[in-house]
Amino acid sequence: MKKSHLSFIFLFLLPTAEALSKQEQELNIYSFRQQEIIAPVVSAFEQQTGIRVNVVHGKSHYLLSRLAEDGVRSHADVLLTSDLAQLNHAHDLLQPFEYFEQLTELNPDLYDQQRYWVSVSIRGRALFSSADTRLPIPQSFSQLSKPMYQGQLCIRDWQHSYNTTLIRTLKATQNADDIAWLQSKDSLLAKRPSGGDRDQLKALAQGKCQFAFANHYYFEMLKASDNKKDQKVTSQLTLHWLKTSQGSTPVSTTTVAITRHSPNVESANRFVQFLLTETTQQTYAESLFEFPVIHSKQGQFTQQYSPFIPALDLIKPALLFK
Repeated sequence: MKKSHLSFIFLFLLPTAEALSKQEQELNIYSFRQQEIIAPVVSAFEQQTGIRVNVVHGKSHYLLSRLAEDGVRSHADVLLTSDLAQLNHAHDLLQPFEYFEQLTELNPDLYDQQRYWVSVSIRGRALFSSADTRLPIPQSFSQLSKPMYQGQLCIRDWQHSYNTTLIRTLKATQNADDIAWLQSKDSLLAKRPSGGDRDQLKALAQGKCQFAFANHYYFEMLKASDNKKDQKVTSQLTLHWLKTSQGSTPVSTTTVAITRHSPNVESANRFVQFLLTETTQQTYAESLFEFPVIHSKQGQFTQQYSPFIPALDLIKPALLFK
């Protein structure tokens, strides 16, 4: 009897399955964004929740293909994209996230009505000029059709998601003036597209072109850099918002979704909810230099770029175009 009693005590002291699961909570993220960009958000989530986060970085097409091939064997819980368009044909790989109170703070254009995805930050596709730019600054996309702008532009590969989203958004206005320049877009190039958005800004500062397209937050990152050469680049440049025929500027969004076979659904939902908190939205604005999606924060950070009117109403219609 004594031996049995000791055995009972030993079993009682063993952690239960529930306790073990709490001790081993984790979250596995497939991120299409660079590590340096999402690190502040991931670190804050780990500290607040105690959930260990594992991040796999890679190109969207590769990670989505891997997710599809792994199927029910996949360990991925969350997709964190650099652009909503990357999820356009991936609904069969996703599951709806829970309904969060924060959704009432979001413009309906920023989340899927079936809750397959929600955008967590916004960035504008801006046009930049340098102190040495001699041409008139265009005010609208329609003006890019003018002969004076041929051979004057620096831009990354047209096939990059930032540019394809820009093009799709312009098509979504269904106004011929917004897209006329696209018929001869290569004639605008001052050089062959190469590198990322930062490279286009540096090329502009070096006088290799008269204008450059880049997402606004890359400009802000260079400005906030400890590297004096980066700071010098931004001191030579000026940001402009080209407008569509509707008077707004195309944007892209960082978007999050939960995978269909997520093994850690509870942690995944907590992460999505965390991204929509005011604290995290503040981090997106102050550390990543992107615009928040929550109404109360969005106006606070977009006003410094006035008159910037993000074309939120074109985000979903743009998904219908190629």
